[in-house]
Amino acid sequence: MNSIKSPIFLCLSLTTLLLIALATNFRLSQAANTVSLTYNIDRSDIPPLNDNELTLIINTANASEIEISDATNGPIPFKSGPAADEVTVTTTSSQLTVTLTNPAADDQMGEFRKAGLKDNYRWAYSHGFDDNYFLEQETAVFLDRGIPAGFNLVTRWIIDPASPWEGDFQASELNTLIAAGWAINNHATDHENSCHTIYDRVSRKADVLLAQEDLRTLIAASPKPDLLVLGYTVPCGGTAQFNDYPGIIREIRDGQEDTLLYTDGIFQFPFNVDVSPPYDLDAIIKRDSRIDGSGGSAAVLIAEFDKTSQLANESGNPHWYTTFSHGSHLFGSNVAALETMLDYLINTYGSNGTDEVWIAPTTVVYSYLLVRDKSVVTLVNPPAETTTPSPTSTNIATATPTLISNQTPTPFATATNEPFPLHTSTPIGSNRTPILFLPLNLK
Repeated sequence: MNSIKSPIFLCLSLTTLLLIALATNFRLSQAANTVSLTYNIDRSDIPPLNDNELTLIINTANASEIEISDATNGPIPFKSGPAADEVTVTTTSSQLTVTLTNPAADDQMGEFRKAGLKDNYRWAYSHGFDDNYFLEQETAVFLDRGIPAGFNLVTRWIIDPASPWEGDFQASELNTLIAAGWAINNHATDHENSCHTIYDRVSRKADVLLAQEDLRTLIAASPKPDLLVLGYTVPCGGTAQFNDYPGIIREIRDGQEDTLLYTDGIFQFPFNVDVSPPYDLDAIIKRDSRIDGSGGSAAVLIAEFDKTSQLANESGNPHWYTTFSHGSHLFGSNVAALETMLDYLINTYGSNGTDEVWIAPTTVVYSYLLVRDKSVVTLVNPPAETTTPSPTSTNIATATPTLISNQTPTPFATATNEPFPLHTSTPIGSNRTPILFLPLNLK
């Protein structure tokens, strides 16, 4: 026997279907909560550099999706951490945009700080090679492992074809280093003259600037013709009568007479390069030379690696350790010692180990510290702390249903018209969206 549906049953069925349609419509029309954060990076106090990276650590309020782009490169990569609700991003641009989807309601959303070192490494290590003869095998230790170092060049020994030094580096070999990302430093026009002949300050400054011209001539014919020489390595740096070179370089820097910015010498290592207080940009970069000489060995450097790692991890402050060595003309071959210490560094603290050390030439690390301390970062549109109303569907019919019966059903919900919070969060990895029932004016 066929059953006959009562008008009330039909009315309730229609009402149920309408409610389902309304809820589905709302679900489809409800947009994901998106917050866009813009950071301006003022670099006006930064002199010309080869490397302009700045690393920021930004609170993302546990957003389910994160996109970061800058004004120069468009979308750029980033990595999670150090905290669960933070990301670390490195940029060379003057503006950074961070887009967060479904962030949690968090007063710290968008807060940022500068990383002590690029990519938030815990410590940095730099090695340089002084002079430019009998260094082919030593530099190959770093080249073969893809590790850039610094090359501190005595210019006339490579430019002057009558140079008396056997085993001099040639321009083609210098180009190989430049192409591999090495930094080139000024190490005077002639090491012997700078150490034993030039004693007055005016002549020393003139020699520094002449060596800069020599280096520009060499670099102009290299794979990176725009490479800047930023560092001066003092010849005979441990000798008392040469202590005025740092002042000469500061004078050249402050007068913008050339691109030189800093001086490196010897002794005193490692050192703290934390964000606060700012790094002393006038300081001499002190380097460890103990791999050289008859008593030199990899063991002393390995011990310093362990010490630097411990200092950085226990203090929470980034540190920097720098070393240098010569060719075999002075102390015999350093090849075996360099191989041992560099392999230990890579396999223990580098990419094959804890990945906590940034290995880069002194010029590159110095440039990061300069950018870090001289740039001014501003969040120009901090996230609002108020709430916004829920989105309104544009696809819902406005007609009010009319019931066939005079019986008034009990509504599923009462109208509150309370706005939804600005930050609604869906757990990461979940596709579930809450179904919300809208109040109906059922008559």
